Amino acid sequence: MARIKSITNPNTGEVSNQEYYQREIYSTCVLGSTFTSYGFFANTEASSLRNYQTGQNIFLSNQGAILGAQLSIHNASYAAITTVKSSAYGDFISEMNKIIEQSILTITIDSKPNHVALGNSLSKRMPILVDSDQFGTATNVAKPVAPFEREWSLTNRASEQAGWWFEPALLVAYGRTISFSLASQAGSISLTALNGAYIKLHLLVEEYPSLNPAEVR
Repeated sequence: MARIKSITNPNTGEVSNQEYYQREIYSTCVLGSTFTSYGFFANTEASSLRNYQTGQNIFLSNQGAILGAQLSIHNASYAAITTVKSSAYGDFISEMNKIIEQSILTITIDSKPNHVALGNSLSKRMPILVDSDQFGTATNVAKPVAPFEREWSLTNRASEQAGWWFEPALLVAYGRTISFSLASQAGSISLTALNGAYIKLHLLVEEYPSLNPAEVR
């Protein structure tokens, strides 16, 4: 049985009961030795690094709504960041923090900016690393590091999960083009520990398969 609810038609602005369903999609940036900007959902990454529609826009019916967005950082091939056991962990945290705190995601529909979000509104803030006294012999020194979680950012929906919820939903009319650009506001960010790591942009979208597909311009 189809799911039905009251929606705002992205083409006309009219409110009516319509069939809908939700999808989760993602696009991935593979980091190099520097980061300046990247366009997600632009059909530029390998097919193994995405699961979205690669036609006119991200929706299967070329129209719909974006409900939420989230950024996350992973090791290559989406592996966990496991350098917590070594001093390189701090390097990962430092470079991740630079990207999250200095970047802005701009969502543009056709040629007009529709939403501009700080990176730290889309991803958890990096933990604070607290060093303890080192102990052991000169040839076998241990210096434990304790990561303290921080509140990630403001959000407009109570949740322990980092991300941004669009209230109201970000509507995309039939045939409109949509782009997602993450750009550093500090110019090029030099990366060593994160070279080869992934930034993933994850969206929750809503499809309206029964809406009249007549293009509105």
